[in-house]
Amino acid sequence: CPRQSKKLRCPCNEVTYCSEACQKHHWTIHKMTCKFHAERKQKKQERKQKKQEKARKEVADSLTENQKNVARREAFFAENSGRKGSIEDCAWQLCEHPFVIGGGSIQYGRDGEEFIKGDVAKIFREKMRGVKWDGSLRFGLPLYAPKRDSTDWIAVARRGSTEFDDRLRNHMEELNL
Repeated sequence: CPRQSKKLRCPCNEVTYCSEACQKHHWTIHKMTCKFHAERKQKKQERKQKKQEKARKEVADSLTENQKNVARREAFFAENSGRKGSIEDCAWQLCEHPFVIGGGSIQYGRDGEEFIKGDVAKIFREKMRGVKWDGSLRFGLPLYAPKRDSTDWIAVARRGSTEFDDRLRNHMEELNL
């Protein structure tokens, strides 16, 4: 500001102002380049993401392993039926690495289907030639942004067995297996 008076300085130390009114007037322009504002905004976003992740983890931890397996199996089938992103979305909602589902398998037996989780550490050792998994949820993958039209895999997990399970169980009973 060219006016002569006691100067107010933005915390970024790149701009000075003669008054609060001058600062407010210039703020709409300065906030686009202000490093202090950008850092504060980023920290606020990180706190918000951590809070959301904590809430997501609490919900996922409230599910039983059987409930999680229902969601994993359904996401596995959805992905293999052409619904791209189902495994990644389900893993994000269950707070686990996508290889837990994508590297898993379905085992058929007397009690219906059972989902066998993928061994993430083994997948990294074998496929990535000795890379050691650090245990993080997105290790080796880009950040994930959930899609707006994604399936609520937590609701699928809470619902429990699916119609497919019931039909398979009835069919097995008919065959006396």
